[in-house]
Amino acid sequence: MSNPIGATVFAIFALLMLSDLDAALFENGIKIRDQQTLLELGSMAWDGKGGVGAIEGAYDDCVMALAIAWQARKQPGSYATAMAYFDERNATPEHKTFVDEYLADLNGPLVDEYLKSINGGS
Repeated sequence: MSNPIGATVFAIFALLMLSDLDAALFENGIKIRDQQTLLELGSMAWDGKGGVGAIEGAYDDCVMALAIAWQARKQPGSYATAMAYFDERNATPEHKTFVDEYLADLNGPLVDEYLKSINGGS
């Protein structure tokens, strides 16, 4: 059984997330180190119906995960939540170090300015 309302809400939310990610990538210089994510970003296109997604034959899973992560990052306590998640799943110290380094890259002054701008300057 399909849920057209749910699909419409998801499509709108996905478009907003991807638009926000697009702005963050171009305005704030987020560093993408993962080759698969870079390939997927290059395959994103408008579908001609008001939506955006991967071109035929390509994937957008990493891009969508990044868009969701970018949204989650704006929430208070997101770093602590991520680290608790890793702790619960017995992450190695190397995994935690990678996350710390990646988040340090994201936590630059440009990101702080962007977050202030979308939160009304606070």
